[in-house]
Parts: sequence; C-alpha cells; structure tokens
Amino acid sequence: MAEVTRSITLNAHAADIWAVVGDFGSIAQWHPAISACAVEEHDGALYRNLTIPDSDTLVEKLETRDDETMSYRYTIAQGPLPVADYHSTIAVEPDSETSCTVRWSGRFAPSGASEDEAVEVIETIYTTGLDALKRQYG
Repeated sequence: MAEVTRSITLNAHAADIWAVVGDFGSIAQWHPAISACAVEEHDGALYRNLTIPDSDTLVEKLETRDDETMSYRYTIAQGPLPVADYHSTIAVEPDSETSCTVRWSGRFAPSGASEDEAVEVIETIYTTGLDALKRQYG
C-alpha cells in the first residue's frame, strides 16, 4: 500500500474552513480540477460524482464524517485514477484562533500504473486542491 499526505496552513479560523471543506458536496467550489459535483444517496450512503474535464467521472463514497474533529473519510467507488482500495481522509486542524491546517491523506494500492506514478497522481490532486484553498483563504 502506498501513502500520501499533504497539508497546508491557512490564516483562517478552522470552523470557517471546515464549513467549506467539510461539505462532502462542495469540492467543486474549491478544487480547480473538479468542474462539477453531484451528491446522491444510495442505500443510506452518500456518493459524490465528480466531473473532471477530459476524463471519466470519479465516484467517491463518504465513509465517515465528524464535525467535532472536523474530518471525513471517503473511498473511491469507481473512476479513472490508477489506484485501488483507496481510502482518504480530509481534516481541518485548528492551530490558533486565526489559523488552521488542512491535512489530506490517502492509502491505496497502485492499479494499472507503477507505485511512483500512482503516488504522483494523488500528490498532484492533493497539492492542487490545497494550493487553491491557500489562494482563496490565505
């Protein structure tokens, strides 16, 4: 299993960032690689269908969400990424009254690509999203 963790510190209150990042269906509002996100419920579980330009739809399933710890865990149900058995967590951690850290981590097995290639794809996704948060929220 490969692992990737990326984080970024923002000059914003953790609760304000969690209000954006913690909404499972809001990723298209802050991640520039996602052009649309539609959330659906199937058998009591939430799924988000992510539209990625020039690619197949990525379907992710919400596993757990905790407002107290400001984190959620999700898996990839289907999509074009070179990974299998993918499990990821996004968390917002307060650093002070006016700053927080957003941490995005994932574990997965490479699928259809080398481990280095799969890691690079996931690193790029995480870094692109976190950099966009930094531009939007400082």
